[in-house]
Amino acid sequence: AKLVHDRSKIGDGTVSCDVRLADAKGGNAGLILRVSDPKIGADAWVGYEVSISASGRHVMLGRHERNYKLLAEVPAKVEPARWHRLKVELNGNSIRIFLDGAEKPAIAFEDPNPIGPGLVGLRTWGSDASFRNLVVEGSGGKIEPAFQPDPRDSQIRSLSGMWEPVTDGN
Repeated sequence: AKLVHDRSKIGDGTVSCDVRLADAKGGNAGLILRVSDPKIGADAWVGYEVSISASGRHVMLGRHERNYKLLAEVPAKVEPARWHRLKVELNGNSIRIFLDGAEKPAIAFEDPNPIGPGLVGLRTWGSDASFRNLVVEGSGGKIEPAFQPDPRDSQIRSLSGMWEPVTDGN
């Protein structure tokens, strides 16, 4: 699943979020950055993915261009049922990823062909995850998107507790 915030464009700046993985059985979860042209489908978008995994106990950086390419992966103390703070600094082709307030980045990557500015979002891959405290700080200032449903969706969401709405556009 991926959730993209439609008013959080970032080129250079910092994005941070708390992520909690329910258990060590699943895949990973985290941030997606510089997202452009998002569509329905796992790899139907362009941008970077910064995730943590409790099952693999690692932090990873990936690149999506309607596919997936792992750019970097390092071991990390990712524990299930615990909140972990992910922070990503973007500056041109430089991507620095910090975990749990560390002063030294877990990953420092220079992309020879960087992806341009785009939106910010959240993504899970085969995992049960929770998110909180998303903060986007770029040239346009600081944005703290709220984790709450759009009130315009209240009628759609009240159809059934067993179904989730899927929409395309308006």
